[in-house]
Amino acid sequence: MVAAADASGVLAFDWLEHAATRCAQDGVPIEVVHAAVTESVMSALDRHGSASNAIDDGWNVRCEPAAPASLLDDLIAVVSRAYG
Repeated sequence: MVAAADASGVLAFDWLEHAATRCAQDGVPIEVVHAAVTESVMSALDRHGSASNAIDDGWNVRCEPAAPASLLDDLIAVVSRAYG
């Protein structure tokens, strides 16, 4: 999702809000969109390890343990706002 948004030059949250608005207009239940967002975040964590096991890629980047939960909360809020 983020890669597609970056490629188009649109901020990821804006892209998600637009996509969620389209889902709402098409009659997709909000629970389905929330589940898809949650599954995507969990899948990314599974592929890349948990935030507490962040990989040191030479930049010494570290994630706070609560970062994935906070990100998921933000993404769910964006979807909820789009469904207004």
